[in-house]
Amino acid sequence: MPLAAGAVAVLVGAVLAVLGRPDAAPPPVRPFDVPDPVPRGPSSTPAMSAEDMAPGTIFIPSLQVYAPIEPVGVVGGALQVPRDPGVVGWDDESPGLAADAGSTFLAGHVQVRGQRGALHALPQVAAGSRIFTRDETGVLRTWVVSSLHESRRKVMAPEYFATTGERRLTLVTCTGPVVRSNGLRSFRDAAVVTAIPLPQA
Repeated sequence: MPLAAGAVAVLVGAVLAVLGRPDAAPPPVRPFDVPDPVPRGPSSTPAMSAEDMAPGTIFIPSLQVYAPIEPVGVVGGALQVPRDPGVVGWDDESPGLAADAGSTFLAGHVQVRGQRGALHALPQVAAGSRIFTRDETGVLRTWVVSSLHESRRKVMAPEYFATTGERRLTLVTCTGPVVRSNGLRSFRDAAVVTAIPLPQA
């Protein structure tokens, strides 16, 4: 399924949304856009806090998501999302987690052959939810969710890939109805979450 930014189409890895069991289908997207979100919701889970995070990881307490992040590239027009559904891929052509400007683009599986992916619950995220990332140097950053949108047929707005301008974190996983392509069943659309950095105290 193509992720198109302007005239650039990026195909997220072929197994990103292979449908297994119907009960593993992603929850529906209920869009919102909050320009100045107020941080809310949990900042930890019973199992861990942000201080426990290893370098190169993402933690979303409200969704009980904790996953490693691996750099991925585009090969033949396809963004090579990690095969392991428990790993989130960072588009290494987008700004890194330590960047001061632009949009860091992260993509993860919703599920693979019945195994739920790290970002399966992403469409359920609420405005103001905290997202924590720890880069490879060990620096911890806090982000606040400001919007959730459904991208029909995975057409991506150019700002999701911006290398300059307002600092943002963009997370994407698959959602929507199931379609068949090249003998595989996949989810047609994408859930896109953006978050803004929370200033350090």
